[in-house]
Amino acid sequence: MYVYLDESGDLGFGQRSTKYFTIAFVVMKNPVIFKRCVRKVKEKYSIPSNAELKGSVTNKNIKQDLLRRLAALDIEVHAITVEKKNVETKLQKNTNILYNYMVGLSLVERILEEPKDATVIINVDRRITSVTSGFNLDHYLMYKIWYEKERRDINLAIHQLDSHQALSIQGIDVVCNSIFRKYSSKNYELFNIIQDKIRSDRHLFFSK
Repeated sequence: MYVYLDESGDLGFGQRSTKYFTIAFVVMKNPVIFKRCVRKVKEKYSIPSNAELKGSVTNKNIKQDLLRRLAALDIEVHAITVEKKNVETKLQKNTNILYNYMVGLSLVERILEEPKDATVIINVDRRITSVTSGFNLDHYLMYKIWYEKERRDINLAIHQLDSHQALSIQGIDVVCNSIFRKYSSKNYELFNIIQDKIRSDRHLFFSK
C-alpha cells in the first residue's frame, strides 16, 4: 500500500492564522498511474517540470482537470480537519500533540486495516508542519502501530520528498487543498469532483 500525505492551512493560533487545518492522504496500490496523471496535466498546460502544482495558487481550470483524472483512478482519499477556534488552550500550546492526535485518528486507523504482513510505504512533503517543527513522524507511527496497537507484522517505511520534484506530492497537495477549501471558504466546487473517492472526511473540534 502506498500513501501520500499533505496538509493545508496552518497550526498557528494568531489573528492571521487560518481558521481550519486539514491533513489529507491518498491511498493506492499503483503510484505510477497517479504520478502519470500529474505529469500529463503539467504537459498539457505547458507547466515546467521544475514548477509545482499547488492547491493554493494553481489556476482553477488546471486543478479541475487534475482532479477529474485522479477521480477516475483506483484510489481512496482520507482527510481530517480541525476547527482551530475550538481547540483547548493546552493543545494550542502543544501543536505536536494535536498533530499526533489527528494522524492517529486518520492515518493510523487506516493502516491498521491492512492484512497481516502488509507493507505500507508513506510519502510526505518535506515541508509539512510535522517535519519543520521537529516532530518525528517516523517514530510516532512506528510506536503507535508496532507497540501501542501491537501490529509489528506491518512493514512501515516513511519517506520525506521534495514537492517540487515529486509529482505525487503535488497531486495530493491539490486534493488536500480542495478539501480544505470546503471548510475555509465554503467552496465545494473542487471537492465535489473528487468526492466519490473520499472514504473518510473527519471533523475535529467543530462547532455544533
